[in-house]
Amino acid sequence: MSKISIASVFLAALSLGGCGLGGQSAVQKAVLAKLENPDGAMFRNEKPGRSGTTCGEVNGKNRAGEYVGFRRFYYLAGTVRISPGAPDFAAALSIQGPPVSTAAACTFALMWSAICTDPSQKTAEAVTKHRCDLYDDLDRRDQLKTELGIK
Repeated sequence: MSKISIASVFLAALSLGGCGLGGQSAVQKAVLAKLENPDGAMFRNEKPGRSGTTCGEVNGKNRAGEYVGFRRFYYLAGTVRISPGAPDFAAALSIQGPPVSTAAACTFALMWSAICTDPSQKTAEAVTKHRCDLYDDLDRRDQLKTELGIK
């Protein structure tokens, strides 16, 4: 084997050395503790938020061992919160809708918006915050229905 190939294998082994549990940050370990099936969880977009928060996304597995898709998380003062998913306003505004899950999703989205996004940038979080505000205000739910195209 050439010197270049040996060096490449050595460098690859070193770079993979931090992939085990020992190479994870305290934040990642706290997030893993909240997951239903932490084996093989993947992290991305980790960044510092405001007030000492760490924000990011995690893709964990369900009980069947299938990845569920990346979900946002934040870690603040030793507490981890993982997004229950995007608010489903259309379902919540229908008779069969799950208002509790929409409320939980809105709570998470509003907190994420407050501590993990740059307030100078208009993003999807601003739209979600606006819609959550409309959803929370019973007098303005008709406006939300109009925006969503719900009759």
